[in-house]
Parts: sequence; structure tokens; C-alpha cells
Amino acid sequence: MIINHKYKFIFIHVPKCAGTSITKALYPYCDHHDTVLGGHADAPEQIVEKDGFCIHKHSDAQEIKKYATPERWEEYFVFTFVRHPVDRIISLYEWWRHTPGEWDLKTKAKIEKMSFKEFVFSKHTGTPQVQYLTSRGEQKKYFTENKFKMEIDFIGSKERINRDFGYVCGLLNLPRIILPKENVSHNRKKDNNYYLDNEIRREIKRKFHEDYDFFGYK
Repeated sequence: MIINHKYKFIFIHVPKCAGTSITKALYPYCDHHDTVLGGHADAPEQIVEKDGFCIHKHSDAQEIKKYATPERWEEYFVFTFVRHPVDRIISLYEWWRHTPGEWDLKTKAKIEKMSFKEFVFSKHTGTPQVQYLTSRGEQKKYFTENKFKMEIDFIGSKERINRDFGYVCGLLNLPRIILPKENVSHNRKKDNNYYLDNEIRREIKRKFHEDYDFFGYK
């Protein structure tokens, strides 16, 4: 997650959507006045203020808007990246199985023993991406046709990341940045069909129907 005052942008880091690569790529264009959480060895994972309010690298739009202030949120270019739910859940599963996981060894131990199907039907698959991006503010830049209200200027796709990130760099007057590959699940199979059957596909679509509907995934 980044709040950058020089280039006036806010990046929302949805988990398992290349956010670490994006944060690392943009880090050299940030300074001590900016907020950068995660994605770099010198960036903390979270900030806890005196009143107990916590903002972290995977904070949602509403939390970031509160921290940044509504005025900056309205003025700055707000962007994020999303990913097809099937690919995202496979990545999350392999990440849990092969990351050290020191912060939650209990959960890691559980997931290491699970088949992919067991993982999909478990409580560990996370939150729909739409939920990271909704906001209940009065001012709006982007309004959905359904119940979701978003104030996001640009939603990029992990599937078209080089093209979409290049577009962001152009809008921000940054040089064309080549994204590094970070936090990659090296042990995952290249063909997603290795993990899937019809029951698994239905469950992923049930759990993440909001993402399918809003982002138009098939």
C-alpha cells in the first residue's frame, strides 16, 4: 500500500495481485513524507496510531481513505490491481504451503496438510477483491451499477499487468517501469486445470461471485 504525495497517487494492495512487485517498483519514487507499507525491506507492514486505528499493507479502500484524509483521496490518483479468482486462490494456496509463515504457524500447519479442494472449502481462502475496494464516502469518482460503490480511478488486471501498469506510469509521469517478479509461488503447476474439478470451480465461483459479477470474469 502506498500514499505518495509528490506524484499524488494511492495504491491499494489487494492480496495476491502482484502488489509486492508494484510496491517494490514504485518504492524508489517515494520519500520519507510518503506512506509505504510492505513490499520492501525498509517498509513496515503496518502503522498503529494512538487511538488504536491500524493501517496495514492490505488495508481496504475505506481504511486508506480515512488515513490519507478524504481530501487527498479525492485529489490523488487511486489505483489497484485485481486477478481472476481461480488463479488468485491457487496462488494463495501454494503461497501458504511454501512460505515460512512465522507470523501464523498454526494456520500454515493446517494448510500444509490440506489438498487444494480442502483449502477451497475451508475458511482460509480470504475475502473477495471487491470488498477491498468499496467505500461509503459521499464523494465518488466511480459508481457501480449494483450495491458496490467504489472511488477508484483505475482497476488494473493481473492478467494484463505490463500493459496496465505501463498505463499507470504514463498517467503519473513516471518512466516506464519493468515490474520485478516478487512473492512468486514457485511450486505451483503452470496449468490451473491440474488443481480443478467441477466441484472446486463451483465453490470458488460461489465464494467469489461478487468478483465474477463485477469484474466480468468467466
